[in-house]
Amino acid sequence: MRPARSLAFALTLTFALTFARNGAAELDPSKAASQAEAARNEPAMEFCRKPRAPLGERALELCTIAEETPTCEGFRAACAAALTKKPDDAPSEAWARIVRALGVVAHVLVYVVVAAAVALLLVPIVRALRKRKRDLAVDEERAAIPSPEPRPDAPRDPTTIDDAEAALARADTLARDGDLRRATNLYLLASLSALDRRGAIHVTKSRTNGEYVRACAEESSRASLRAITREADRQAFGAEPPAGAEVDRIAKLARAIVRAMPAGLLLLASLLGAGCSPRPRTFDDPAGTELLSEVMKRQGSPITPLGSSLAKLAPVTDDAPSPIVLVDLERTALEPEAEAALVAFTESGGVLVLFGQENHKLSETFGFQTSLGIDRAIDVSLTPLSVDVDDDDEDAAPLDARLARAYAAETRHFPGKVARPRIVRMSGARSLATIHGEPYAAAKTYGKGTVVVVGTDDLLSNVVLARPENAAAIVALLAELSAVPALPGEANERRSALARPIRIARPEDGASPPSNPFSALARAGLARGMWHALVASLVLFLAYGIRSARPRPEPAPSRRAFTEHVEAVGAFYARAPKPPHALAAFSRYCEEKLRPALPRGSHDVPAFLAARTGRTVESCREVWERALSARSEDSPKGDELRVLRDLRALVVAAIAHDDPETRKMRPS
Repeated sequence: MRPARSLAFALTLTFALTFARNGAAELDPSKAASQAEAARNEPAMEFCRKPRAPLGERALELCTIAEETPTCEGFRAACAAALTKKPDDAPSEAWARIVRALGVVAHVLVYVVVAAAVALLLVPIVRALRKRKRDLAVDEERAAIPSPEPRPDAPRDPTTIDDAEAALARADTLARDGDLRRATNLYLLASLSALDRRGAIHVTKSRTNGEYVRACAEESSRASLRAITREADRQAFGAEPPAGAEVDRIAKLARAIVRAMPAGLLLLASLLGAGCSPRPRTFDDPAGTELLSEVMKRQGSPITPLGSSLAKLAPVTDDAPSPIVLVDLERTALEPEAEAALVAFTESGGVLVLFGQENHKLSETFGFQTSLGIDRAIDVSLTPLSVDVDDDDEDAAPLDARLARAYAAETRHFPGKVARPRIVRMSGARSLATIHGEPYAAAKTYGKGTVVVVGTDDLLSNVVLARPENAAAIVALLAELSAVPALPGEANERRSALARPIRIARPEDGASPPSNPFSALARAGLARGMWHALVASLVLFLAYGIRSARPRPEPAPSRRAFTEHVEAVGAFYARAPKPPHALAAFSRYCEEKLRPALPRGSHDVPAFLAARTGRTVESCREVWERALSARSEDSPKGDELRVLRDLRALVVAAIAHDDPETRKMRPS
């Protein structure tokens, strides 16, 4: 029976080795070279053919291996061009003097810029205070003027409509309630607001409905807008009652204008999305890690990113297999929270692999140092799996264990070559890879887990893995780590742990996430700028915010009148400042109004004013002569506005009983 069992085991062994599954088999370094070659020949892998220009600092450090990588002609040419570049000539003494002089000028300019910034900050404040003072005076004068009662059907200002859909809904409600005139007006305002939002027209107080129609940039909406404006003008100025059927037609046209935007956006999105395909991603960084990820994917054990900060790395539990965490210390700058999380992860049973330069905190905790090596050739050792099986009882040995024992009966060595050799010194550690007999990668037990230190991160780089033997070396190193001792104290035995996932930290994973937006800005170096922005915001609020937040009475809706133009001209004269011109113009206007009102044969205007107003002839003559003596080209004397107010009061009181229209005269 024993020969039969041996024959059956041999056949099973042959079949299993021939048809082994990648997903369940241990990492196979013997296939890594061909897999790396196939992955490097993919169109996306351009780091050898067309590396990014100019080469980065990390890529330049890998140029020492370029001549020994014949398959990377593009990278070799880029290194030759970068290393043979002639240094810039030293500046001459004359140029140095010019630079020093420019430094002094720049120092002076700093103070000039600061002074200009302070002036620019103070000018708006002073202007705002002066404008506030003028506004208070104008508000007091306007408060004394009685406002006319608005008509219920008076048109509203189109600039007051913010939401076209809300105005459309309000118009529908008015139409159902029978208020067709106001409904038509709101349909027009909703259409104008929607077109203004889309940029087809520009709504202002100075434009008429006809100007909106002529300026409409949407050809499809121009005819509808013309029909709406005609109906609104007919109702407002034609004194014709609105018809229900006509208002319904206007409502349909207004809805088409207001709701044309979503349909246009949908059409635009469909046109933009048609025929678009994602741009193929390329990997042109010689110092990247994409080739390693592709090789491990073909090995059946893909390397995946952590996906979160190292500070959130949870300790290992018994519910899930402990992962292998790869951290490149040359790419990932660790903050104290991330360092503490890595130590806790290792103590709880995780496998931590550190590549590259020393980290003060981790070097002190794990007890390792690195130093420069003398040779760039490395040798990675892959020890056999340890199987607790009685050799005399072959039936008791599991098939997988017997296959592993037959496949890895002795330690195998995988040579390679790196660009920057460094030796790792770590007490109580086992050497996983050597450089000229000295450890290049070493591992030791820490707590329940294992910490591995690799001298440099060259074996993670694309251009280093372009050498087939280096791909086999890194896969052998990860295969050694994928079956680390299950229990502390078994440093010389490896037990299979095929389900152990491999995670790699990204460069940004070393930073702990900020607790709030302000800490994020401070961490980005914007704390001082944030305080500057806060102070500037407070100053702007004091300059403009208080005035803008002051409650104001809502003006009654009314049509534009001649008095608005008069007030605007008066405000212009007040700001010019041109009070002599304003007094001269108003005195001529008053003279034209008073001459027809004088009694027949009388030419004494002051006496007429005194008789009508009850004031003395001397005071009226003083005001009248001062007003008539004003000329536009005169310099301001300071009494122009007082004389103008007195003259207005006299003229209004004198002719108010003769001409009712003069009661509306509000000269500014």
